[in-house]
Amino acid sequence: MQSHDTGQQHMRVVYTSIHGGIGERARLSLSQEAAELNAKRNIAGILVVGEEDFLGVIEGTPIAVTTTLLNIARDHRHHSMKILCAETLKVRMCDDWKVLDLAELEESERCLVHPMVTAAVGATQIDSVELAAMISALVTMTRGVGPRLIAGS
Repeated sequence: MQSHDTGQQHMRVVYTSIHGGIGERARLSLSQEAAELNAKRNIAGILVVGEEDFLGVIEGTPIAVTTTLLNIARDHRHHSMKILCAETLKVRMCDDWKVLDLAELEESERCLVHPMVTAAVGATQIDSVELAAMISALVTMTRGVGPRLIAGS
């Protein structure tokens, strides 16, 4: 796993929310919107799109992450947001912003992370070690993956 020492304080937030089913067009629109906004804010992370849920990992400066979370909370495309983890960090794990389709991950040879993501989406609490392992696995898995699995990268 590659890490990025930012030289300044950053934070990571991991959250889940329910979208109740999202079509391909809406997913692509969301992916493009997020990629543009996150690039402007220097936000990195991963959004995993499940059948009815999102799992998001957001990394950036505290103000950028907070602003992004407020925008996400106001977004009509989902509800019932739960923050699983919020922490400060000096080293970012994510290089950029990616959107992953969980169904396509299940079909890929890189599906080792799927049980962890599925467990996190339904979790009311998750162990910090398990959460760190899941984020690390997602970041590692997305390196070098083609556009079939990742939209908006």
